[in-house]
Amino acid sequence: MQQYIEKLLNEIPDLEGLVPNDAVKKYHLETVADHKEWLKGMLSQAISDSADGSEMDGLTKKMEELEEQRQKALDQNDLAEEKKIAAEMEALQAEIDKLTESLLNALNSPNSTEAEKARALAGLSDKNAAAVIHSLASEIASDIRNIGRTGAVGTGSGTGSGT
Repeated sequence: MQQYIEKLLNEIPDLEGLVPNDAVKKYHLETVADHKEWLKGMLSQAISDSADGSEMDGLTKKMEELEEQRQKALDQNDLAEEKKIAAEMEALQAEIDKLTESLLNALNSPNSTEAEKARALAGLSDKNAAAVIHSLASEIASDIRNIGRTGAVGTGSGTGSGT
């Protein structure tokens, strides 16, 4: 399924090129952009649902396990063990930072395909600040597109009463 979604994402530029240059071109392109965001979400979900999970998830889980072990060593006043675990955590954090940088480079590269960008975004852990920022940016862009359709942002009542 992941390969099929990646194929669809990679074909979106071709689809954008097929939109006729007429009065409703803007709306057609918005529909294509919305579909692209939906496909990215589907790919992200497919990757996170896969049996092996992502590399970042594995590293994050290992970091959480090491933190628990470190706390346990501190509780037992075993400073030598705590120091050893802290060194492992430092090395693991360096690995996480390197992977994060690699994924962000793929995400921000103009040469990356849409599928590669979606895979990179999925590879970033939900706990990762960059993933949160990218998610917020996507939501804001969607809200901005919706302003033209509805004339308003958000789901408020429009009364100004705060209810």
